[in-house]
Amino acid sequence: MNHTEKEQRPVRIWGHRGCSRTMPENTIPAFLACAKLSGITGIEFDVHLTKDGELVVIHDETLERTTLGTGAVGDYCLEELQRIPLRIKEADRAAGRFLSADYHIPSLRELLDALAPYCREKGLLLNIELKTSVVRYPGIERKTYDCVKEYGLEAYIVYSSFLPDSVRIMKEIDPKVKTGMLADRLSDCIRLGDAVGADAYHPDILQLEGWEQVQGSGKEIRAWNCQEPLYNTDRPIVAHDYPAAAGKGVTDIIVNSPEEYLNDPGA
Repeated sequence: MNHTEKEQRPVRIWGHRGCSRTMPENTIPAFLACAKLSGITGIEFDVHLTKDGELVVIHDETLERTTLGTGAVGDYCLEELQRIPLRIKEADRAAGRFLSADYHIPSLRELLDALAPYCREKGLLLNIELKTSVVRYPGIERKTYDCVKEYGLEAYIVYSSFLPDSVRIMKEIDPKVKTGMLADRLSDCIRLGDAVGADAYHPDILQLEGWEQVQGSGKEIRAWNCQEPLYNTDRPIVAHDYPAAAGKGVTDIIVNSPEEYLNDPGA
């Protein structure tokens, strides 16, 4: 992508779990690499509750895919989770990459400590996905809101979930918070999101049917590219016609390789 194309980019770029194609996802170094990119709009990440009631940043409900641990995230205390080694590619392990103590499952507090300066200085936005559609963590919405408020970062946060009830609860806690309704199909984002007062829609970029309904609403469509590979997968990047997506109302895309889209060879 040359500089002219970069200037003409029709959509804003968010990092999905940080720079998660080239680095272990949902780790502080992956988040910092993303936050330092020129032109980045925001970072999306996921939160769960631990057995001892701490907010922890990891995508899956279970540990096997991204760590050498087993079982459910919610069956462990935070301290136990942070002692579990991450699953690192053999080539990287042999080269000594991603083995430092910085590469661990972080708490939400660790993440906010690391990214707060980028929010305040660059206007970096954070999309916190509440992982409540499989495991219904009691009180996770209030805990997350209180943690963000403690850091004074309310203006930089979007709360999203595949569970409409979590979006509804966030709006009940504070009607001013920004929320996004997640679903595979945009039509479902609209149906479910409108019922709970969601501010934006977060669909799969390949499932934008019904986009005409959003025209004139002022609501953003932040689409995620589910076909992009993550650090521990070998799939190639699948190119999409992003100008065409913008023509269907997409305002932002959430990607695993934001450095590729932002043309930042130093990332």
